[in-house]
Amino acid sequence: MVLAAAGCSENAMYDLDGGAMDAAVVEARSLEIVGDPTVSLAGGDTADLTVQLRDPSGAPLAGETVRFALDGRAHDSTLETVTATTDAMGLAHSALQAGTVVAAFRVRASADDAASVSFDVAVGDAGFGSMQVTPEYVGERETLPRVVVGLFADADCEDDFVRRDPGDRLQVLSEDDELVRFLGLPAGVSFAVAVRAEGEGGTVLAWGCEDRIAVEALETTDVDVTFDDEPLVVDGSYQTTSVFPTTTGEDVATALEGARDALLPASDATLILDAAEATLSGAEATELRAARASGFDATYQTALESLGPAAAHEALIDRLRTELTSLTVVGRLRATEGELDFSVLRLGMGAGELEVALTELTIETSLDATLDSEELRVSELLIDLSASELVRALATREAFDRLLDGPSAWLASAASCAALPPPEEPIGCDAVCLQAACRTVLADYWTAALTVIEALDQERSTLELDGSANVADLAGDLQVDTLEGSLAGEWTGPSATSPEALEGTFSGERITPPR
Repeated sequence: MVLAAAGCSENAMYDLDGGAMDAAVVEARSLEIVGDPTVSLAGGDTADLTVQLRDPSGAPLAGETVRFALDGRAHDSTLETVTATTDAMGLAHSALQAGTVVAAFRVRASADDAASVSFDVAVGDAGFGSMQVTPEYVGERETLPRVVVGLFADADCEDDFVRRDPGDRLQVLSEDDELVRFLGLPAGVSFAVAVRAEGEGGTVLAWGCEDRIAVEALETTDVDVTFDDEPLVVDGSYQTTSVFPTTTGEDVATALEGARDALLPASDATLILDAAEATLSGAEATELRAARASGFDATYQTALESLGPAAAHEALIDRLRTELTSLTVVGRLRATEGELDFSVLRLGMGAGELEVALTELTIETSLDATLDSEELRVSELLIDLSASELVRALATREAFDRLLDGPSAWLASAASCAALPPPEEPIGCDAVCLQAACRTVLADYWTAALTVIEALDQERSTLELDGSANVADLAGDLQVDTLEGSLAGEWTGPSATSPEALEGTFSGERITPPR
């Protein structure tokens, strides 16, 4: 019998074995039970099971194979034949021989291109009754795709097969109904009644069970079954993203501005010519010294206009103020049998990110947290990231974006070292010599700037965070798919007197399944 009301919608029907009927299959052929779909037998009795196969127009189909199979725990009850051929009326038959063991099960009949149908069978010598089951969902899911009620004769809820199998007898709860009815159940036997909510692929999303339910002959037993959400699987890896507004960029920029005279103790021309003179010897060195004695430093400073180390200094300060207003930490959270660990994959500043693996940074982390099917709770997350390391990362990203070889190369580009004007008269150092000297100045500048910035590391070297995130199973497969919450704490250091308060968002997305 097809239970059309079970899980009914405009596009789907379910048979009593819990299988969904494809709409196209239902239109192709139809298989129907002839007679009563409920079969009640005393031990040793025999019943004829008959089905009829029709084509889409309703005409009987002859010479087609119909298969019969026992579903559920039939114990010693047997089928006379498991295949039969339809006659001229489209009828196919099999005989069911009841055993001596009390049982409740189904016999399923199926044929190609037709939805299967099932007989509900009861075997017993103490009479037969019925049961009404009212499932009550107490979980937190907004929708349940499909709710199945299964009965297990002579079983307890603790039995493995009660949780694993669909049931000796089962029905699918209709969207419009609050209960399901089972007819023709053997009296004198104890039943376990299991309710499960199933997602795609048959994943059990929620479950509940009541056992030791007795059925009396000619009576209807009412059973209420509460079912709740199954715990979510949390094991696996998640890519996480945390975003924190920060004043560190402004603080570092201010420190560099205050150290400008120490970082650039002379004019751009003088710094470049000093670096050039240090590399020359012999006649070239003598010629350059003579030119400088004649006032070439001032002449060349005029020729430089806006080119040179000062431009690189301003470019660094500008990037700090525009890009380092927020800090993004992209990491990997791994959960394995209750153990969690965290590592940093990328650092984001402004609109861009940088792979930590592409830098010389070593970012140590420590995590004290728990993750279950309800929440991620972070008691303490420590990320060893100093102010100077963050500025290194920013300068490295600027270099990589321009296909340059490191921070000092980026500063040399910002200073336009490759575009320095050549001297109008020979000075012992041509344009190539001056450009190389400019790059040397910027390499020395970068080293000195880091020394200034590293002084701030005493105030900001470690992110100390805590917080929480809600978990969600978006795919309906009982796995945590996403994390969403917040982290807060401070950016502090070994000698911090006023650590920076941090408060930001935290999100995560599963990237690997559980092992």
